[in-house]
Amino acid sequence: MKTYEFSAETRAFIENIPIPMAVYQYIEDQIKPLLVSKAYLAFFGYDSFQEAIYSLGINLYRNVHPDDI
Repeated sequence: MKTYEFSAETRAFIENIPIPMAVYQYIEDQIKPLLVSKAYLAFFGYDSFQEAIYSLGINLYRNVHPDDI
């Protein structure tokens, strides 16, 4: 399965939504982060979309409390 491609309008909407949000896709038995909102960046202290996506790709549960994992 290919990674989903968002339209420019949908990507802009998700990136600018005022709530911390991450969008994922389940591909070949793996969860792949696709997009995060600017509110997500601010909430978790990331400097860029690329940094957040990379970090989520390495450790999906980084910002999740151990009781919630």
